[in-house]
Amino acid sequence: MVLPHIFAMRLILTAIAASFLAVSAHGEPLDAYLWKNRLMIIFAPSLDDHQLVDQRELNVHAIEGLKARDMVVFAVIGGDRVNPELGPAPAGDAADLRRRFGIAESRFAIVLVGKDGTEKFRSAAPVDLSVVFDIVDGMPMRRREMRERRI
Repeated sequence: MVLPHIFAMRLILTAIAASFLAVSAHGEPLDAYLWKNRLMIIFAPSLDDHQLVDQRELNVHAIEGLKARDMVVFAVIGGDRVNPELGPAPAGDAADLRRRFGIAESRFAIVLVGKDGTEKFRSAAPVDLSVVFDIVDGMPMRRREMRERRI
């Protein structure tokens, strides 16, 4: 009897397809930024972490450069907090973001994510924004943006 096996296989395939649809319906917390913004995600163990304080100081002096490059900056603090720094923070939770990028709650890190959603740069220490800007400005999409905006 082949018929029951075909029916069972269809049920299994339908269940698999439904689970994929459920996952894609919720989306990733960073999907809202795709093709619109580059992200600088700062991971810190606590709000008073000296490296977070240092990075925030560096960022304050480069806000116009961050805006010109369509960058959103947010901080993932510990395992339970996501703070907006420049632009909106994602709706996802801190633990999911730490898991996605493989960064422990006790660690400081900076991750640069391109408009295509892929990781472009990572550092375990505060970064001067000229380094970030050099990386971004070397990206093909940014070079096209500069030509179009005549920068």
